Amino acid sequence: MRLFVTVGSTGFDDLIKSISRAEFLQQLSCSGYTHVTVQYGSSKSCYRPEMPHTLSIQGYDYTPNIEQDMKDADVIVCHSGAGTLIQGLRLGKPLVVTVNNALLNNHQLELAQALAEHQYIILTDQRQLGTVLQDIPTLPLQTFPPANPSLFTYVLDKQMGISS
Repeated sequence: MRLFVTVGSTGFDDLIKSISRAEFLQQLSCSGYTHVTVQYGSSKSCYRPEMPHTLSIQGYDYTPNIEQDMKDADVIVCHSGAGTLIQGLRLGKPLVVTVNNALLNNHQLELAQALAEHQYIILTDQRQLGTVLQDIPTLPLQTFPPANPSLFTYVLDKQMGISS
């Protein structure tokens, strides 16, 4: 199985430190993961994977488009940035989300909680990440509904008094 980890446009030191630990990487390997790709953003100094011999791991700071890495992954671990979440959900990938508590006002938490409540994502913290990734095949996730652009138009028209 292939895992993609992304922190988005900033950094997420705690997440990158957690996924770089030998114990975590060994747990992945024992759970059937063979490849890990890490987009570590500005957390480059924290990215020091202690690689087990059975796991292929590569990382980078930024790329113009992470969509191919997301498509190639069987599972995505990410922060709770709206763009990353929507992109992963639209691809139909299982998303394991860990909130970056270092962010001001922790604005990502509300979005993550709402999506987890509807079982579109799995919300966890770095301490439980290895266990969640091991259990991912048995965890219930709902399919995220497809985009409905006409709904936005309808609501906007109604608010503007254009339609009733």
